[in-house]
Amino acid sequence: MVERPALGWWIGVIGGMTFLGLVAFEPRTAAGWSRRAGDRVPRRAYQALFAASLATHAAEAAVAARIARRAGLAVGPWTRQTLLLGYPSLRLLRRAAARAAQPA
Repeated sequence: MVERPALGWWIGVIGGMTFLGLVAFEPRTAAGWSRRAGDRVPRRAYQALFAASLATHAAEAAVAARIARRAGLAVGPWTRQTLLLGYPSLRLLRRAAARAAQPA
């Protein structure tokens, strides 16, 4: 069974990643954000942050796959969820793996 993080994590992480991607790569969104937040942070910095965030989520998903496999848990669902959400999912997976390792 795959445990799901609270709805707030789904909204915050996916919404935040979507917004960051739009600010980083969509010119109209970037222009609107600059008008509201100022232009002190160059667009390249947003692009680098977005790329680093994607890489972090991919690395966390790889770790999740390894943990789930070793614990005998559902590898695919845990990997996909962790790719989308990162840390909140990985934290739940570590707890589930620890419970799976305890003798019955």
